Amino acid sequence: MQGLSILIFDTETTGTGKDRDQIIELSIQQGLTDDSPQKTWRIKPNVPISPGAQRVHGITMEDLVDCPPFRD
Repeated sequence: MQGLSILIFDTETTGTGKDRDQIIELSIQQGLTDDSPQKTWRIKPNVPISPGAQRVHGITMEDLVDCPPFRD
């Protein structure tokens, strides 16, 4: 099927609680090659990042201070 492409979504969150935690980074990539187009957004949460999540992704609240909130 010519013209079809794969989209890859990756998120980082404040933790693993589905009722409390929030997305703080969203990345989308079109295709599987090293030069595939990619876009990443960082989002300021209104809950703290859990220490466990921060150990996994390395994103701190200070990294997100100037980012827009998710609703924007």
